[in-house]
Amino acid sequence: MSTGDVHGNVGRLRSVLRELKYTHASSLPEDRLVDGDAVALLPVLHYCLLGYSTRVAQEVNRLGYELQAKTDERFVEHAWKLMRDHMGIFPQLSPSQFLTQKGFAERKLILVAEVAKTCKRLHSDLSRKAKLKTKRVAKDAHLESYFPPVRGRASGSGNNNSAAVAESSAEAKV
Repeated sequence: MSTGDVHGNVGRLRSVLRELKYTHASSLPEDRLVDGDAVALLPVLHYCLLGYSTRVAQEVNRLGYELQAKTDERFVEHAWKLMRDHMGIFPQLSPSQFLTQKGFAERKLILVAEVAKTCKRLHSDLSRKAKLKTKRVAKDAHLESYFPPVRGRASGSGNNNSAAVAESSAEAKV
């Protein structure tokens, strides 16, 4: 996204947050967002990474990032590491710049919107993978009902029918 239109970036952020079903998207204080108030953006960032999707939150946890029960500074530092190392987002702000009360408004808005879009995409990818996995399991279970596993065969000997055919042909020759 380009800079130069703070109010447009506020609108874009709200639009993305509505897609994520963020209930407070319309009630975010525009004056504080335009000023770049980190206190207004931290709950949004927290929601994107931990509250929007259990699949995304589990993936964040699986990657070794504990983001809950952290101070604002620690939360932002760990979120920055997660963005850089696993989400392919390279913030143009340092964590301390993000946490400033005023300033860097557009960069903050653009960053949070990008995180929200990435979390939405990650959620859909993880959901698709889980759906495919359950379909495969269900499909395999369905095939077993048509073709039950054969019991009583000796394991490791290959095709046991060839031994039976050889015995019957030997008896026929005698």
